[in-house]
Amino acid sequence: MQEHHNSKRDEAAHRREVKMLKGSPLKVVLILGLCLTQVTAQLPTGSHADDYCEPNKKFYDCMPCIKVCGNVEPACEKSCRPSCHCKPGYVLSSLSSDTCILESQCGSCGPNGRFDNCSPPCQVTCANYLQRNQACAMMCNPGCICNNGFVLHQGTCILPTQCPKSTRSSPILIALLSRN
Repeated sequence: MQEHHNSKRDEAAHRREVKMLKGSPLKVVLILGLCLTQVTAQLPTGSHADDYCEPNKKFYDCMPCIKVCGNVEPACEKSCRPSCHCKPGYVLSSLSSDTCILESQCGSCGPNGRFDNCSPPCQVTCANYLQRNQACAMMCNPGCICNNGFVLHQGTCILPTQCPKSTRSSPILIALLSRN
């Protein structure tokens, strides 16, 4: 009998809380956030932590030293924290990238480029760098891309100011061509 009485009391309290929270998404988020911090995450049965890592990465209980293409000394954190990181034999393609590539692929993209698991099919080139909002397919493949501030010209990433004048996009030419 006591158990039945407690469940009715719990149900009434729950209704009051729901009524109080209606129309207050911020309160719900805060309460959910507080609750979630008290819950310990568990992986589903039959799964492995590596299953939740990006390609060429594995889960480490304590993050190892970070190897990056072109850096002789790996960067090591003093604190130990669990995370996904490059598998053995793989390194980060650059300091600004989160993509792990085989160490043998380092440098294959040239000095101003980097390897990325999701290289877009439409890259910024000398011929199109002044054009804004280019239409491009929403698909990608592993490959080289130019670092920020560089454009592709004949397979090499260069500064836009280094583009040959004959291949540079002219805002006037672009405006004339778009009228047709």
